[in-house]
Amino acid sequence: MITLLPKTKDIELFMQWFTRVAFRFNIRTQKKFFFFLRYLFTKITYRYLYRRKIRGVFFDIRGKVGVKGNAKKRNFLIKKGKISSSTKNYKILIKNGLIGTPTGVLGVTGMIAYR
Repeated sequence: MITLLPKTKDIELFMQWFTRVAFRFNIRTQKKFFFFLRYLFTKITYRYLYRRKIRGVFFDIRGKVGVKGNAKKRNFLIKKGKISSSTKNYKILIKNGLIGTPTGVLGVTGMIAYR
């Protein structure tokens, strides 16, 4: 699915997959999954992004990531490449979503900038 994102440039398909997969993880493995996702975007898909003229990928996950109880909300950020909403020569696709977990709700924002 990660390699399908640069080919189709479809952020909605990726966000639907991401919300379904992240919902299945329990609290202990949520953080590991997000770190693994960051690793995939930095190491493996880097070569796919520039071949497909994708200039940047941005994912922001906000909420109680991997904790129980009355804990502070956290922000988990994956940013690769250039994402700028003020640049006029890039097309930007944005999708927001929610992931329901046993401890609360995680907010997810995904952005792709391409030519």
